[in-house]
Amino acid sequence: MKKDSTFLSTINKNSILEFLRINGPSSRADLARKLNLSFPAVSSNVKALLDMDLIHEGGEGNNVLGRKSTFLIFNANRFYLIGVDMGRSHIRTMCSNIAGEIKYYKSIKSGKGDIFHAILSQIKTAAVEAGIAMESVICIGIGIPGIYDEKTHAHLLAPFLDDLETKDLFPRLKNSFTDKIMFFENSVNLGAVGERWKGCAQDYDNVVYMEFAVGIGAAILHKGKILYGANGAAGEIGYMAMESSILRSKFENEGALEKLIPSRLIRQYIDERIKEGETDLGIIMDDIQKEYHSCGIEQLLKYFAMAIINTAAVINPEIVVISGRLGTAIFSLYEKEINHLVVSHIPFPPLITCSILEEKGNVLGAIALAQEYAIRDYINLASN
Repeated sequence: MKKDSTFLSTINKNSILEFLRINGPSSRADLARKLNLSFPAVSSNVKALLDMDLIHEGGEGNNVLGRKSTFLIFNANRFYLIGVDMGRSHIRTMCSNIAGEIKYYKSIKSGKGDIFHAILSQIKTAAVEAGIAMESVICIGIGIPGIYDEKTHAHLLAPFLDDLETKDLFPRLKNSFTDKIMFFENSVNLGAVGERWKGCAQDYDNVVYMEFAVGIGAAILHKGKILYGANGAAGEIGYMAMESSILRSKFENEGALEKLIPSRLIRQYIDERIKEGETDLGIIMDDIQKEYHSCGIEQLLKYFAMAIINTAAVINPEIVVISGRLGTAIFSLYEKEINHLVVSHIPFPPLITCSILEEKGNVLGAIALAQEYAIRDYINLASN
């Protein structure tokens, strides 16, 4: 019986916390009415939440009759979250409170070699710069290229990370923060989550997020949740076989589409030209045609559009968000041509647009997902 009552009490505490987090300051009477709880149940659970410092009192209600009610406020600064985006050339780190209010963000060049100490240092720096103790960090989410297999500790489908030493990276990071919730998630998946939280996909539940950067990949959100597939590899569109002439006799880590669209070379070329001071993407794309004769823009557009068409035909999303330096460059210049090809080939064309979050998309997704992980368990953690 005691076990059942404890379980029910935990459910009620979670309900109160979620209501205050989403709806803002409310009185005890509001909670009883809105959550269909008895006043004694609200009163006892509110006292426990106040004792755990998960909520606090502040302000008075505007009720006309009786003593003025006291507002209860969700304590957004009781716990904190840290998100990391582990890229091939940069580490991006962000810290927020449990409500998702950003307290710190920084992007640094990762260089080569020991990525473990670089990430460890940035996590600790994020806490210091945000002015919080590491003890108050409840969850750390790390975005990675490819897939991490928890059982074997293998890092899969990340062929463009040749320069980084990732052996034993993930177990070592987990062992460094045993008192935290820690997860590793494909960075493109996090880009989709970030775009739905703070970007142009906020009003959509069925989203395809396509990244054309060093590699080519996609993430799928179905009813707002990441669609993983049987092996966690849903959305690996870089492996699409667009032509019979490129079919292989054996598997290679670099996908067939990634060879048709040499995004790594093109992205490097775009970055170099921008560093040199060239900002006109039209001029840069013209120069790419001269530099890479096998990548004629007309053919590049066809492969780009075909990737969108094939993905949208299978997934039927409401919106396709294009990201990555190469992807946004191509789409911003040839939006009309790409949309024409898409609407000519599928019955329900999605809205196609570019990401508005730029380099912050993946790390914002890490924070958003960390918030989900943390909120599931923050009552238990507060009790410890």
